Amino acid sequence: MGTFHTGYCPNVPELHIKFDEAFKLVNVSGEQYEQILQVVRHHTEDTSYLLNKMKERFGWVSELSNMTIGPENIFNIVKVVPGDPSSKDETVVDVNILTSPTFTIKVPPNVDPKSPEFIEYIAGKALQLYKQNF
Repeated sequence: MGTFHTGYCPNVPELHIKFDEAFKLVNVSGEQYEQILQVVRHHTEDTSYLLNKMKERFGWVSELSNMTIGPENIFNIVKVVPGDPSSKDETVVDVNILTSPTFTIKVPPNVDPKSPEFIEYIAGKALQLYKQNF
């Protein structure tokens, strides 16, 4: 019966060699797949981290874009209490920027309320406060 079996399948040793080679290739492919998957995971984690950092820093812009705001509500000076120039008092300005509550900003006495620097100072401080609080 052994002779019959050997004579019946003469290519068995060669098929075993080809099978072993194919098996090794499958294992190498699996290892390469795992390595590539690990790289993709690291890139995904890094991208997720960066997106979260961007959301923390610039999320207020996204929220703002979802609101309907007319031009009259972008920047609004609510009240100005002028300081006394002779005593070097600060000018106190209450202002709303976008959807914020009222911010009180103290303008140094050396900034003339009639100069362009006055409104630049107020707008800059209001935006800074808005970013800190929203």
